[in-house]
Amino acid sequence: MRFRLRKGHSPLVSRLPARFVAATCLILVCMVILLAWSRESGNASARDVEEARLESALNGQSNRLILETINQAAKPRSFNSLNSSAPAEDWATERFGIIELANDGNGLSAGPELPADLMTTLAQPLERARQAISQSLRGSIRESQEPNTQVLPEFGSSGYSKIGSHLIAWALVPVRYQAGNGEARKVAILRYEPVDTAFLARLAVEAKTSFVTIDTTPGPSTNLNSFTYSRANTPVYVSWKPDRPGDRMSNVLSAILTSIMALYTGFVAFYMTRRLAESETDNARLAAQDTLTGLANRLLFTIHVDDEIVRTKRNGASFALFYLDFDRFKEVNDTFGHDGGDKLIVSAARRIEQSLRHGDRLARFGGDEFGILQLDITSFHDCEVLAERILNSMREPFDINGQKVYIGISIGITLSSRGTQDRGELMRRADLALYRAKNQGRARFVFFDEAMNSELQRQKRLEDELRQAIKNDELEVNYQPIVTSGTQKLCGVEALVRWTSPERGAIHPQEFITIAEERGLIVDLGNWVLRRACEDARHWPGIKLAVNVSAVQFRHKDFLENIKQTLQATGFPPNRLELELTESVVIADADQAEAAIIELRAMGVRLALDDFGTGFSSLIYLRRFAIDKIKIDRSFVQMMELSNENAEIVRNVADLGRRLGLTVTAEGVEHEEQIARLVNFGCHELQGYLFGKPLTNLHIPALIASGKVRASLELKGTLAA
Repeated sequence: MRFRLRKGHSPLVSRLPARFVAATCLILVCMVILLAWSRESGNASARDVEEARLESALNGQSNRLILETINQAAKPRSFNSLNSSAPAEDWATERFGIIELANDGNGLSAGPELPADLMTTLAQPLERARQAISQSLRGSIRESQEPNTQVLPEFGSSGYSKIGSHLIAWALVPVRYQAGNGEARKVAILRYEPVDTAFLARLAVEAKTSFVTIDTTPGPSTNLNSFTYSRANTPVYVSWKPDRPGDRMSNVLSAILTSIMALYTGFVAFYMTRRLAESETDNARLAAQDTLTGLANRLLFTIHVDDEIVRTKRNGASFALFYLDFDRFKEVNDTFGHDGGDKLIVSAARRIEQSLRHGDRLARFGGDEFGILQLDITSFHDCEVLAERILNSMREPFDINGQKVYIGISIGITLSSRGTQDRGELMRRADLALYRAKNQGRARFVFFDEAMNSELQRQKRLEDELRQAIKNDELEVNYQPIVTSGTQKLCGVEALVRWTSPERGAIHPQEFITIAEERGLIVDLGNWVLRRACEDARHWPGIKLAVNVSAVQFRHKDFLENIKQTLQATGFPPNRLELELTESVVIADADQAEAAIIELRAMGVRLALDDFGTGFSSLIYLRRFAIDKIKIDRSFVQMMELSNENAEIVRNVADLGRRLGLTVTAEGVEHEEQIARLVNFGCHELQGYLFGKPLTNLHIPALIASGKVRASLELKGTLAA
């Protein structure tokens, strides 16, 4: 039965379609560009208008000053009321003054001294006034008993000057003056007034702006616009607080565009709400569904287990958890590829599904791992019946790419009981039962019992003790002799790790090596054995050292570096080291294995393929990898006398090795009769209990000194097993 999605557990995935995201981004960018352009465009236009108005107002002020000066000069009798001795020192008031002009072209005549900064400003206008009067073509002023003047307005000047801390606006007009007594004078009438608040206010009113300032040097322009007024005799810098219609326009547009965007966002939200409402079930189903088989995944499986635990507490119902795992599924993947493996998983899932009762639930956890929740069970028998149906369904072959494939399945089962509340504990128990089914030979089902807990605790203690033993150098390396087939002289040894626990006594290598591989200790253990073996064997000249390498150790990222460091630290010659690899090591990842083997050969290390003939890919990989030696598995050697078929296998393997230029070693030699046949088959080296069980490092020098291993068999009774 497929899982039904429980309400309240559907994840809501709200992801906008790409077209909406793109359209929204485009609208936002256009809004920003439009607002920036409208603001700057409006402010720039206003600035141009205000600058033109200010320039016109400044022209009007200059013209006014010149006109007032001309009117004053046109009244001869008013000269008596003018200050003929120079401008007053009070620059904060409006004044007229007469400046006498010299006749010799050297500037001003003797008279009052003007401030230096004003003198600098008036130097050129006064010189132009003097020359204008001297070169006037109007002739003499008519003779009269009354004062008379001749004004030259076209040579008038105006400007601004800083006198101390006061800024003044001035106008200068040249005048030829004749008094009533006939005295003729060349003068310039100076009109000035302070640039004060009243002056600036008049300027602002004429320019229709506000906060106008004028200075002869550039001033701060923060939040102010400014320009240079150059029509006056002396350029001045005008600043004013600008009107910013662009900002107002931008605010209006912002409000409009924000309203449009709000409407658009509302439309998108409405559209997406509809879409999400329509797809919520699909999204939730996909989130809780295995994409390959369409079954529930681990997440949804745990949810339903929690539901059943609640139901169990409420009404006392019982259920069972099944953990299932295919047997040797990796071989199918290696043979048919991942596509073939996927087809097998889908087909197997359908068979399992057909074996379930109505109400039972199936989930795929990933890879070739499945889980079953069997509901409303009354006894162990219900679980046994279901498990048998599943096992039987797997006995028929599967059709993968036109080929028949057989595969088994292992099952671990645990039952709930009233009051069981821990889902994690139940799933752990089912996993332990599956692990036991695998270890007992696969293709079977196993119920969880408390003994498994005890075993788990024992393995955990064994792991801790092994970890401590590796750290404290409490392990031991024994060495099994390897002899030449013809002379039976010692030519090498194979390093084999042994462990005698102070509390447990001797522990079988298969037990603690399996623990090391499962608990992540195999790399540390392998490195320890390699280092200890190299330290021992460096004292045995001419003897080759064979060390087994596990698949996990070989694939570790630091494997090659550890080999290099060990050889350097111990000083052991690389050409005397043989690393023994199993077929599973090179088959699992052929590309990585090939690269590592090439680098090992570059160091000078020799490679041997152990347990040769027990796998189905050995012959293929012999041609690919740079292997130096093959070791015929002991099972073929021991059955050689009982079966001609096994004898032919040994003969053919030895012949293949010689043709490929490889050293051939036969393992498991235990009888005298085996030696002659193995020599006849062409084996180069022999290894087995006939030549000695694994020995401590203290016994190897005696074997080397004896010349022949079999001549030293009297030591056999004293050797450690």
